[in-house]
This record gives sequence, structure tokens and C-alpha cells, in this order.
Amino acid sequence: MKIILIILIYILITLIVTKIYFKQYDYFTTTTKYGYRCADCPSNSTSQPGSMDQTDCLCNAGYEGNNGGPCTICQAGTFKNSTGSGHCEECDIGKYKPNAGIGDCSSCPQYSITSSSGSINITDCKCDKGYTGPNGDICTICESGKYKDVIGDSDCISCPTNSNSPSGSDSVEDCQCDRGFVGPDGGTCTICESGKYKDVIGDFDCTDCPTNSTSLAGSEARTDCKCDKGFSGSDGGQCTACRAGTYKNIIGSDSCLSCEAGKIAIGTGNTSCNQCPNGEQPNQQKTDCEVCPEGTAGINGQCNQCPDGEQPNQEKTQCEVCPYRYAGINGRCNQCPDGEEPNREKTSCVSCSSGTWGMGGACSACVGCPAGQDRQGCGGTSSGTCVDCPDRYYKSSYGTDSCIWAPTYSNIIKNEYERNISFICHENFYKSGPNCNICTSCGPGQQRTGCFPDGFGLGAGYCSPCGSGTYKSDYGNHLCTAVPTGATPNYDKDGWYCSSGYHYINNRCELCSLYACPMVGQWRSGCSHYTRGTCQDCNYYCPAGKEKTGCSGTNSGTCTLCGDGKYKSSPGEHICTSCAGCPINEERVKCEGASPGECKVCTNGYHKDNTGAGDCTWCGQGQIASSTGGCTCEEGYAMYSYVLSDGTIIGPWCAQLPFRTGPMPQIQTWYVHHPDKRSVRP
Repeated sequence: MKIILIILIYILITLIVTKIYFKQYDYFTTTTKYGYRCADCPSNSTSQPGSMDQTDCLCNAGYEGNNGGPCTICQAGTFKNSTGSGHCEECDIGKYKPNAGIGDCSSCPQYSITSSSGSINITDCKCDKGYTGPNGDICTICESGKYKDVIGDSDCISCPTNSNSPSGSDSVEDCQCDRGFVGPDGGTCTICESGKYKDVIGDFDCTDCPTNSTSLAGSEARTDCKCDKGFSGSDGGQCTACRAGTYKNIIGSDSCLSCEAGKIAIGTGNTSCNQCPNGEQPNQQKTDCEVCPEGTAGINGQCNQCPDGEQPNQEKTQCEVCPYRYAGINGRCNQCPDGEEPNREKTSCVSCSSGTWGMGGACSACVGCPAGQDRQGCGGTSSGTCVDCPDRYYKSSYGTDSCIWAPTYSNIIKNEYERNISFICHENFYKSGPNCNICTSCGPGQQRTGCFPDGFGLGAGYCSPCGSGTYKSDYGNHLCTAVPTGATPNYDKDGWYCSSGYHYINNRCELCSLYACPMVGQWRSGCSHYTRGTCQDCNYYCPAGKEKTGCSGTNSGTCTLCGDGKYKSSPGEHICTSCAGCPINEERVKCEGASPGECKVCTNGYHKDNTGAGDCTWCGQGQIASSTGGCTCEEGYAMYSYVLSDGTIIGPWCAQLPFRTGPMPQIQTWYVHHPDKRSVRP
């Protein structure tokens, strides 16, 4: 029982205390708490149930003050989210609060921030670094290549020239130099100089191009490095020097080129090739010049085979005719063997001709023999031997002549060596023509004439100049000798020279025309006794009315007037044109020279039967031209013919009517012709 009583008393006391605790505080001046009502807490404060003291009154959220009051409202830009004696706190940076009292601070729009804590308005929200826009509005990120290093509504700033930055950059140091440019972040970017490159963005140095390569200023990649002249390789790769015999004269990845014809490149890394001197050509590798091979010559580094009959000169710069006594082919001249000499073209050796013999590649005329002897066995490699003239044969002077038969009625005359040297005509005989022996010797350019017997020996005669086409170069009693074909005696007729149009070779004159030019349309100029001349192209230009003819051989041709029936209206290289034809009974007149002429009607009584070229011809007495060609008798005339007694028909011709004839016994029959019949008139 005691235990139950104690529990009931405890419960009662607890209820009384709890009721008193949770009642509002009664605000009275007395300090007792018994028998009074609870007092209200100060404005904008509150307390827990059962509060017993004013200090139990705590300021509400949005208000600040000591416990028990008074409580002051939080100003705009500040906040207090709990009850109690805490102070109103300023809105954090990045937030604002436009109204006083209760409420949280609002966050600024994205990418914006306030300059300080306690911001009141949204316009206090300013765009962050790296963003731009109006205060309190949407902030846009700075695009690539720009930056903004302050908070606010200012614009994004472009990076320094030749630099770039990522979007949203908030510092000039975010601007990094572009590829191909070098400099500190945010500073001046300088272009990479020629021969260097930079392939990354930022504060990095320009990199040197690989050896023997170069690049343009501002190069952005290794592949911008191109091999120098004289070197070859891929862009940005290893550059190898052009080998000897090749060159490269441009910058880039092109391959080295082989030197052009006639040029060489010594050593490696050549940017050009050098011309070989005249008389030399490049070796096979084009690394050096070498003398033209045997049988060839040339200039500008190109050797060519000499034509047959020629060989290189000593400098091997040109081909020249094989020297005297030599002949050959393939540019190699060799001395002809004994008994032979070069042919005219000097391409081969030929046997000495009749009457000559040779040693060392040259043929000479057989040497003469004294009077009373002639040479036997001369030819090939033998000069022969002088043999006495046989009986009844003689030879009167030194020379190559053979012994000749003494004429009938003559006696042989011997010299002190008992050799037959002449003959003397018998009495009452005289010498004539080639058998006449000259009594005394005459000087060069003269011969004995008027030689006749005087009964014993030779007549006196006299010396006269050599005749036309003959000469005599020494002193003696022999006759003047005919000059070779194509030659002309000199003024004193003691020698000769080749005439115009001939060339001297091997003691004879050859026609210049034998040295024909190799190409059609050329002629040989300057051919004379001393030289063969040179081939020149024909010049076919002629003035109007003339055309070039005869350009060939040694003739340069002549501008000659257009022939009959031809004309040429303008100057030039073209030939004369045939005059155009004319209709029937018209002929072309004044077609000559430079004029094509014109068609003119035939004169009355003349006709032309065709529509082409040709002249009008006379119809004959009493006839007129027909419009279709031919002729017909004019009015008052009739066509007649007659037959002679021997049957010859004479006529027809037109005669005026009436026709009258006299007695003509040789005429057998007369005819008169009509268009529709023929009648006979006796």
C-alpha cells in the first residue's frame, strides 16, 4: 500500500510541474509566479511552452536581437534562417537577397558572381571571368581566341595576333601562340623564321628543319620543311644529296634529275650542270667530261660521228676532209698504200690511173724520158724505165710522149747517144700538122709556126703565142698543149687555172656541179679554182611578175618574167600562175607580168572555138565568127573550093557573089557550097 501511495503522489507532482512549465510567461512587475497569467514575448520573437523568463523569448528567423528582445528585422542582402539570438548574416558571394526579413539568398545566374557578400539586387550578379553578358542576365562563354579577365559586363577581348585560346578563357595568359609562331603565353607571338617550324600551340620554341631542308617563315608542321636545291627526299624527312651526274634546281620533294645532253655534275648536291668544253662529251655517269671518242667531233658537249671521207680536227671540235694521201670511213682516215690514191670522196683508196704510178698514197704522172726514149712499165708502184725508140720511131724531146712512127719519105735523125730524136723530110717534102717538127725552141707561152723544109733539115719558121685553149710552160721546140677540160690559160699562156664553175683537184679541173648539195632547194656558192664553196638555201623570193628559175648546182637562180600565158600578181616565193581561160569568141588580153589580164570579145572577123585559153584567129576573107564557135560566110558571100588537075582540093573559102573566074586550065572542077546542097561549076 505504501508503495502505491508513493507512486500516486509522484504522478500528481509531475502533472502540476508540467502544467506550470508549458504556460506562457506572465509579464508582471512582481517576481512571483503564482496566481498571474503568462506574458507575451516581444515582437518577432517566440518561446517554448512553459517558458518562465523573458529571456526565454528568442528572435524569429529573419530577425536578430538578444534573447528577450527587442528583435530587429534582417535587412535586404542579409538573412537569418533560425530562431535565437544569432545575427543576420550577409548573403554569400554569388548570392543576393532583394527583400528584408525572412527568406534565403538567391543564387546568381549561371557563370555570374557578386563582387562582395551582402548583395541585394540581381544586377549585382556580374558575369565571371571568361564569360560576358549584361549584369544580372545570361552570361555567354567567351569564344575560342578570346578571353575576359575581369568580372562584369565588359566584352571578351581578342587574343594577341597569331595566338589562340580555348573557349571560356579568363586570362590573357590563356592565349597561346599558334603553330608557326613563338612567344610567351599572353605575349607577342613572333613568326618562326625560314628554316624552322612549330607544330604545337603554346610557349614552345620553333624547331629547326632537318639538315639540308628549309621552310617558309611561319611553317606549322615538319612536313613544311622541303629539301634544299641539290637535295632530294620526302617533305619533313631526310634529305639526301643529289649524286654526281644529277642535279636539282628547285626546293621540294622532287627527284634529282640527270644532267641534260652535253652537261655534267661533279660531286654531290649539285643545283645545276656544267657544259662540257667543245671537243669533249660527258662520260656515261655524267660525272666528268672526256675527249670525244675516235672518229667523232662536236661542240656543246655532244660528239657526233664524222662522215665518211672526213676525220676530227686536232681539237675534235669539227670534222675536216681527210688530208692529202689519206682516205677512210667512220671518221678514221688512213694513208693509202703504194700504187693507190684516195678517190674523189676520200672514202676509199683506188689504184693509180693509167699513165700514173704512186708511192705513199699519192699518184704521180709517169716521168718523161729524154729525146729518143719513151717510158716502159710505168704504173702501179713502178715508175717504169726509159727505153730507146725502136727503128723508124723517134721522139724529139724530153717528156712522157711515146715514140712515134716517122712519116714516109723521111729519114731518122739520131743524137750523139744514137737515139732516134727526129726526122728530116726528104727533098721536095715538108712537114705538116702534128708531124711538123719545130726548128728552134720557143719560150713559155709560144710555139713554132711556119715550119717547112728548105731542102736540108727544117725551115726557119717563127714563134707565135699559144692559141686559144692551149699553153706552154717551159722553153722548148714542142707545141703548145691544150689546157685540161674546164681550164683557162693565164694571160701569158705559160700556165692555166680552172675556169668559173670548175674546181682544181689532182692536176685537173672538175665541174663544181659534181659536188651536188645534199638537200633539194640548195645551190653551191663560191666554188672556184681554190675551193669547193658551200651549200646555200635557194631564195625563191621574187617580185610580182617574176618567178625563180634555175636554182640548182652552182646557180643561185634568176628571177625571170612569167612566161607566155602566165602571171604573178604579188611578190613572194610562189610561182607564176597560168592565165585563166575565156568563153567562146573571147580572148584574154594583157595577162602578163603581174596582171591577170581580162577577157575581151574577139575583133570582128576573128573567132575562138573553145572556152579555155587561146587567142582569137582570123576567120578569113568574107567570113565572120559564129556565136557557137567557128566561122561562117558573111552576107553576100558564098563558100567555094576547087580541085586541081592532080586531084588536090583547094579551099573552101568565102567569095563575094556573083562569083567570076577567068580561064584557069590547071583547075579541073569548081565547087560552091550551100548549107543544103553542093553544086559543081565547070
